[in-house]
Amino acid sequence: MPEAVPITLGSAGIEWVSHVIPRAGALLELSLYLHHKYPRPLIVIGDVLDVTPTEAGAGKYLVRFTYETMSASVQSGLEKLIFRQHRRSIAQSRRSSQVVR
Repeated sequence: MPEAVPITLGSAGIEWVSHVIPRAGALLELSLYLHHKYPRPLIVIGDVLDVTPTEAGAGKYLVRFTYETMSASVQSGLEKLIFRQHRRSIAQSRRSSQVVR
């Protein structure tokens, strides 16, 4: 498994911070390992929309990536995965706030 890197996964694309600067417009193939218990990657192909320096500086850049055409079933599955993770994070934050009170 590669080293974990925080990403923002959306149904239209991905954002991440990197020291590596891909060229805007470059076609990339990304291998996403979504969970350590499932060691097989989700492979996506798409274009780099843009690369901008982060406010933190230190040679870090925000990379925005959009998917190439994706089948309807894969798009639907990805949207369901993202929705479930979002609902879990909301439920977890509610449980945490109830414990603190």
